[in-house]
Amino acid sequence: MINSAKNTTGFFRPRDNMLEPRIEETGRGKTVYSNGRYLYSRYNPPRLSLQAAESAPIINRCIYLVPSPLLGYGLINLACRIPEDSIIITIEQSQEIMALCSPELLKNTGDSEADDSRIINVRLSDRDSLHALLHSLGPWRFRRIQRVDLSSGSSLNPELYDNLTDFLMEDLMSYWRNRHALGRLGREWVRHTFANLSLVADGCTSFQGFSSFKTGRVSVVAGAGPSLESSFEFLALHRDNLWIMAVDTALPALLESGITPDTVAVLDTQAWNLLDFHGSSSSKIPVIADITSYPPCITHTGGPCYLYSSEFAELDFLHRLKDSGLRDFTIPPLGSVGLAALEIISRISSGPVFLTGLDFAYSPGNLMPGEAPFITGSYPA
Repeated sequence: MINSAKNTTGFFRPRDNMLEPRIEETGRGKTVYSNGRYLYSRYNPPRLSLQAAESAPIINRCIYLVPSPLLGYGLINLACRIPEDSIIITIEQSQEIMALCSPELLKNTGDSEADDSRIINVRLSDRDSLHALLHSLGPWRFRRIQRVDLSSGSSLNPELYDNLTDFLMEDLMSYWRNRHALGRLGREWVRHTFANLSLVADGCTSFQGFSSFKTGRVSVVAGAGPSLESSFEFLALHRDNLWIMAVDTALPALLESGITPDTVAVLDTQAWNLLDFHGSSSSKIPVIADITSYPPCITHTGGPCYLYSSEFAELDFLHRLKDSGLRDFTIPPLGSVGLAALEIISRISSGPVFLTGLDFAYSPGNLMPGEAPFITGSYPA
């Protein structure tokens, strides 16, 4: 007969909860049992962990990511093999498993926090925490991410650990892309910031604050992707009921089709971006521009200008501008004017938002709609 205990809901459950994690002694080392499975071998728990540590590639300036380290088998072996400019980050998402395994983990790694500062043990389960960890360590110190599984602990939540690994790789690549863009364009961003502030001071155009920029109408964000052409008829038919924000590269195609947008969004700091404004001189179209935008783009239409700012670098003068109210509308560095437009419209619109032309899967021989120039630029990602 199976012994069981009845709970308050009227169902029966086993007296011994097999789902609770526990540590078992095998005679050749300890293993961890959780959710109906062993996370190390029942016969020789450290063996596969040591093999994985010994077979991991040796990479300079690398973050070795170890998901769910459990009892820490193989960590010291891995730490002894990797270059001095590399580190190990272990991630455990389960508070219960971390509380269970931490004493054994510290025992098997020789109290890693004291003896080997290159082994960093953390419990987290979200991207923001992982992003904060990377930037607290200094992403400039590392060029690669290498995942090394030293246990089967990640099998308890494989999707989460896969997502965290992918995010860390992308976050580091994004840092280096941004740094490359900053090296190429940083001086122009700073120079154009001061030039645009001079335009404000000299009254060369009407600069407005975003606090007064709101719309409750049905909004459309129009990029210069191939789907824009198929939207011309719809936009023209319902023009009176729509509030259209054009990405700068979509402006000439819209104007050629007889559709004047309610505003145009600008981000690029490079001079060739002025080509996007061909045919819009004195059109009085309002411009929503990044504070680093190429100055003639801001004044070309003769319409009012609403300045926003992305956090492209940690600079004291940008903080001072924000404190003085000259950067009253900031957005993250999103990588393209299309994404910047989406971020802006999400904040200023209280109605539905339609998207068109923000797809960039061009068919052969069809780069951009109408007269939109095919131009690429570099922005902080």
